[in-house]
Amino acid sequence: MLEAEATADMLLMTQPFTASPIVEATEQPVEVLLVSAVLSGERDRFARLYEMYAPMVHGETVEVTEQMAVERPPNRTAKEILDMICRLPEAYRETLVLRFVEGMTGPEIAARTGLTPASVRVNLHRGMKMLREKIGAVAGQ
Repeated sequence: MLEAEATADMLLMTQPFTASPIVEATEQPVEVLLVSAVLSGERDRFARLYEMYAPMVHGETVEVTEQMAVERPPNRTAKEILDMICRLPEAYRETLVLRFVEGMTGPEIAARTGLTPASVRVNLHRGMKMLREKIGAVAGQ
């Protein structure tokens, strides 16, 4: 019995929320639907929003050691960093420029590029990792 309830809950969480049984002519982004559901009292929808955006909000963390403080990379100018970004593979370069130069959010980048929000997150993560390596900010690599 509990397994059936858990499966039903999981199915509900993966399917977009619809406010009414009538299918709208224009689709709304899933984020809008989830926020509407949360505001109308469906607290379990907040968990889905959290799953979608927690990686972007919290970022990927690196433990700082004393050795890293001693081997601190030299300060870089914005021009040097931008030049390094321009030498990254196209997928990473485009998402990093849209994020840090244009100031776009992940969903905005997805809409502009046609990528899924998950692909944008992956490209930003991998692009930042490559950029950190180029800058020398990741010790031991």
